Amino acid sequence: MKKLLTLLGSVGLIASTSAAVVACGDRSNTEMNNNGTSEKPSEMTKDKEEEKPAEGGSGTVKPAEGGSGTVKPAEGGSGTVKPAEGGSGTVKPAEGGSGTVKPAEGGSGTVKPAEGGSGTVKPAEGGSGTVKPAEGGSGTVKPAEGGSGTVKPAEGGSGTVKPAEGGSGTVKPAEGGSGTVKPAEGGSGTVKPAEGGSGTVKPAEGGSGTVKPAR
Repeated sequence: MKKLLTLLGSVGLIASTSAAVVACGDRSNTEMNNNGTSEKPSEMTKDKEEEKPAEGGSGTVKPAEGGSGTVKPAEGGSGTVKPAEGGSGTVKPAEGGSGTVKPAEGGSGTVKPAEGGSGTVKPAEGGSGTVKPAEGGSGTVKPAEGGSGTVKPAEGGSGTVKPAEGGSGTVKPAEGGSGTVKPAEGGSGTVKPAEGGSGTVKPAEGGSGTVKPAR
């Protein structure tokens, strides 16, 4: 009888030991799985830094402070970049696409619309914006107080800058392009049309404007 009890006790001890080993193995596998998946969010975040919407699609990038974002919409697509303080954003719409950049304080934005595309930059205080429309494209920059904006339309393109109080704007149309600057009170604007280009400055009270046509 004692031998039987001893035998049963040994079997129970072996069973409990095996269960503990299996449990440890399961926990190790779980930890390894968790460690494996913990790296994926960073990769996903990295992918989201640059969006390339397909034809007719739209994309939005909202980089955090010090971050940067790029949107490259295909034909007929649209893109928006809203960089936070110190961030930067770029929109490169394809033919027929449109793009908007709204940089926060200290941020910067660039829009490069292709033929037939359009772009808008709305920099906040201390921000800056640039629009470079291609042939047949158009661009608008609306800098807030203390912001600055530049539009460089290519042949056949057009550009408008509307600086707010204390803002500044420059339009540099290429041959056959046109540009308009509408500075608000205390704002300033410059238009530098190339050969065959045209420029208009409409300063508000207290604003200033300059047109420097070629030839």
